[in-house]
Amino acid sequence: MLGAVVRAAGASNQRRMIVTDSPSSAQTWSNQLVGKGLNIGWDQLTDSFEFLSIAESNKLTDKQYDHLLLDLRGSFSPADIVRSIAVIRAGGVIIVVTPSFESWVSPKSDTLKSIGSRQLFVQRMIKKFYEHEGIWIHRHGKWEKESNESLFELNQKMPRSDSLNQALELAKQLKGVIVLKGKPGTGKSASAGLMLAMAKSKKSSKLNAIVTGQSFESAKTVFNFVLKGLKNSGISVQIRQNTVFGKKFKLRFYEPLDSLQKKPDILIIDEPTGISPELLKQLIKRQPTIVCWSTQISDSNELPIPADSTVIEMNNSILYSQNDPIEAWLFDTLLMDVACEQSVSKNAAIEFPEPQQLFRDEDLLRKFFGFFLTGPEVQINDIMTIMDAPHHFPGLAFSAGQLIGALQLAQEGGLSQNQAIKLFENKRPQGHLVPDILAKHYGLLDFPCLKGVRLVRTAADILLLDMTALEQLADDWLGVCSFSSVSDARALIKKGFQPVHVSPYRNQMTGRYSVVFVKPLSDQAIIFIGQAHESFKKRLIDSLSDNLSEMLPELALEFLKSSQIDSELDFSEQDAKRMEMYVQGRHIYELDFDLILRMVKHYFFLADSFLDKQDEMVLIAKVLQRKDWRKVEQEIGKKKVYDSVRSAVSAIWSEQGL
Repeated sequence: MLGAVVRAAGASNQRRMIVTDSPSSAQTWSNQLVGKGLNIGWDQLTDSFEFLSIAESNKLTDKQYDHLLLDLRGSFSPADIVRSIAVIRAGGVIIVVTPSFESWVSPKSDTLKSIGSRQLFVQRMIKKFYEHEGIWIHRHGKWEKESNESLFELNQKMPRSDSLNQALELAKQLKGVIVLKGKPGTGKSASAGLMLAMAKSKKSSKLNAIVTGQSFESAKTVFNFVLKGLKNSGISVQIRQNTVFGKKFKLRFYEPLDSLQKKPDILIIDEPTGISPELLKQLIKRQPTIVCWSTQISDSNELPIPADSTVIEMNNSILYSQNDPIEAWLFDTLLMDVACEQSVSKNAAIEFPEPQQLFRDEDLLRKFFGFFLTGPEVQINDIMTIMDAPHHFPGLAFSAGQLIGALQLAQEGGLSQNQAIKLFENKRPQGHLVPDILAKHYGLLDFPCLKGVRLVRTAADILLLDMTALEQLADDWLGVCSFSSVSDARALIKKGFQPVHVSPYRNQMTGRYSVVFVKPLSDQAIIFIGQAHESFKKRLIDSLSDNLSEMLPELALEFLKSSQIDSELDFSEQDAKRMEMYVQGRHIYELDFDLILRMVKHYFFLADSFLDKQDEMVLIAKVLQRKDWRKVEQEIGKKKVYDSVRSAVSAIWSEQGL
C-alpha cells in the first residue's frame, strides 16, 4: 500500500497522508521512503528521519523535507500541525501516528479528566480524515480507508501560473502598491518572496526590505522563497534569526508597529489580518509595497490603498499542483478557509449552544468562525481552545433568524480565598484574566471570589447585542479585554461597562492599547469595580504624559468622560492671581503650566461637558500628553491651538467662579 501512496504523491506533484495507530508500521514505512525526512513528536520513532520535538516546531524556519513522520500521541496544538505539514515538499508522504481513535477521543490523562476537557478537536480531526481524499487510514493492523483516485487523472507537472508571471514582471521595476489577492494557499506569500528576489537580481545597488505581518513564523514562506529566488539568481545570502542578509541586500521581519519607524526600499505586508485600519493605512503609505491579502478575510476594495494600485488575482498554488488534498484537509479541519460574514444592523439576541451541538453543525460552525477572521487577536489555536477548554464556550448573535455575530466567552472567578491569594502571587496565571487584573493592580483580593463571564472575543456590534442573556450567565460581573478602538470603547461604556485597566504599551499588531472593561452586576461587584475604576482614572490621567502619550486623544476622552469622581480645586490667593493673568492674556502658557494642569485634571475628574469636544481633545493632547503645538494641530486637525488652550482654560476658570 505504501507504494500506491508514493506513486499518487509523485504523479500528482502534491502530498499524500497515511494515518495509523501502529508506531511500528509507521517506523517501517518511514524507513522505506527515499529522501530527506522529518520526525516530529515527543519521542523519536525512526533513525532514518531528522528528529525534532513537537515543542520546537516553531524552529522550522527555512527548512524543507521530502517526507514527514508526525507523532500525535502526546500533547499538540493546531499550530504544531500547520508548521509541520508546511515544510513538506510536493510529492511528499506524511505519516501521522495517533492513539487508537477510541482512546483518542477520551481525555488521555487525569489532568484532562479533572478539568473536563471535551476533546472535540480530536473528534473533528478524525472525522475529516475520513472525509478527504488523499488520506489512507490504517487501524488495528488493517487498511480501513484507501484514497479513491486514479493515476490517469493526476497532473504530471506543475505549470507556473499566469498570475506569478505577471507578478515577476512587475518586480523588475517595482513601484507603487501591488496587491496579491487570493484564497489562503494560493501562493501569495511565496510570490511576494520571489518578487523581492527578482527585484534584487535586477538592481545592482543596495536593497533594504522589510516584511511585516502577524509574526515572523507566519511570514516564513516569504523568507523561504526569497532564499530560493536569490539562489536561482546566483546571489549568495545567509539567514540568521529573522534576517536574510548578503552583499548589498538585507531583509528583516518587523512587527507592524515597529515597521512604522523604518524606511525600507520595499515593504511586504504579509496577510494583514488584525492590523488595525489606521495602522495599515500608515504602512501602505510606505511605497513600493507588496500586500498579500486573503479574499476570505476581506475584498481588496476595502484596503486603504491608492486608486492606481495594481491588483493581481492569485488562483492556483505555486507550491503544489492545484487542489492538493492535504492542504484541503488542513484548511477544512482548522477552519482556515471559512468566509467572512457581514453583520446586519439589527438588534440581536444571544444564544449559547452546547459546544458539542455547535461542532456537529458544520455550516453553522463555519459561519461562526467566519466572523472572527477580521479580529486582531485571532490565532490558529483558537479552534482547539473553543472546542476543548472547559471554561470557554460559544455565543451566537441572531437577528430575525439570521446569524449576525459570534462571541467566545469564558467563565472566570469563583475562587476560594486561598486560590485568590495564589492568583495574586502568581506572575503568570492561567486564565482568570479579569480577577487577576483586579487583584494585582488594585489589591482587591476578594474580587476573584466573585463569579463572572469574560467576553474573550466579540465579533459583533456591541450596541446591537441584547445584554440580558449575557447578564443571566454571570452572577457578579461581565468583562471584556480588547484592543480597543474609539468606537469599541464608546459602545462598551454606553452598555454599562467601566474601564479598569489599560496596558502600558501598544500592541505591535494593531497599534492599539489592550483595555479591560467590567460591568458590575451584583452589589459587591459594584463596590469593587467602582473602586478600581476611580483608581484607573487617576492613574490614566497621570500616565498620559508618559507611557500612554501615543494614545489617541479621542480614546482617552472616552475613558476620562466615562464617570465622575470627586475633585476640588484648592488655589491659593497667589495662584488665583497668576491664573487671572493667564486667562487675560498677560501670562504665557509655559509660565502657568502647573496651574493649567491642575485645572484640566479637575475638569476631566468631574467629567464636565461644557467644552467643545475638539477643545477637550486639544487639552488632552497638549496639557495631559504634553505634545508640541505643531503635533497637536496635526493630530486634532485644528489651527491656533495655543489660543484654543487659553480659551478652554478660561472657560473652566469661569465655571469655577474662583
